[in-house]
Amino acid sequence: MTRKELISMDIVVIILLLPVASYRITRLITKDTFPPILWLRDRIAGGWRPLTPKEWDQFLAAKREPLLSGTVMKLADDIPGWMKSVKSIDFEGARGTQEARYVTRASWSPYWLAELLSCPWCASAYASAGLTAYGACLDWYTWPMALLVWLYAWGIAAMVASKEWA
Repeated sequence: MTRKELISMDIVVIILLLPVASYRITRLITKDTFPPILWLRDRIAGGWRPLTPKEWDQFLAAKREPLLSGTVMKLADDIPGWMKSVKSIDFEGARGTQEARYVTRASWSPYWLAELLSCPWCASAYASAGLTAYGACLDWYTWPMALLVWLYAWGIAAMVASKEWA
C-alpha cells in the first residue's frame, strides 16, 4: 500500500467512527449518571429525571423501614429532601412508569440552556461540531469538507441518541 492509500484509508475509518464518538459524548451529556456529569446536568437543566441506581436503593430502603415497624407504607420523616419529590412518571416513549425525582436547576441557568443540554438532537450537534473541528485542525480533512462531515456525524448520532433504547 502506498502512503496516499494508507492516509485515505485512515480518513475513511475516522469518518466512519465520528458518529459513534459523537453519540457517546451525546449520551454522556444527556443521559448518563456518571456523578460529576449528573451533578452538573442537574444544576444546569433540572426537571424530572429517573432515579439513579444508588438513589433507587436509598429510596427503597427508606420505604422499607416503616414497613418493618408495622406502619402504613410511607416514607419516614427523617428522609433526605430529594426523596419527598419522588413520583411515578410516565416518560415519553418509556415502557410503563418509572420512579423519578424533580431537580430544581440553578437560578443562574436560563431555560434555553437547560433545553439545549437535555435535548439529544442539540447535544449531538455540539458533540459532532467539536469532533469535526478537532479533525479539521489536525488536517484529517479540509475545512470545506468539515461541513459535510459534521452534518453526517450529527445526523447519525442524533438519530441513535434520540431512540428510547439508546
